[in-house]
Amino acid sequence: MPDNDGYPTEEELVKITNWPMKSLNDYHDLMDYIFKLWDYNEYAWNRTGNIYQISTMGWSGNEQIIYAMQQNQMFWLFYWGQSTRGGHYIFAPMNEDI
Repeated sequence: MPDNDGYPTEEELVKITNWPMKSLNDYHDLMDYIFKLWDYNEYAWNRTGNIYQISTMGWSGNEQIIYAMQQNQMFWLFYWGQSTRGGHYIFAPMNEDI
């Protein structure tokens, strides 16, 4: 659960950073976990099959989550697809066209 100000807790960020990435199911489980923490997920989150498009909406709590995702090297290596100015990210398995 986010803290009283809506920011992810240190425990949640560490969990993202250390999430095991052994299968496609781990990827989806991690993204489901992040979705629950993500502010503005109803506006800034879209999933089509294995492809997720998310935007931070400028919220620093979401930026903290992105940083934790980047620290999970296996996740970032195999699932980061694209990022653009303004905090928009696309994640997909390496073998999928985005």
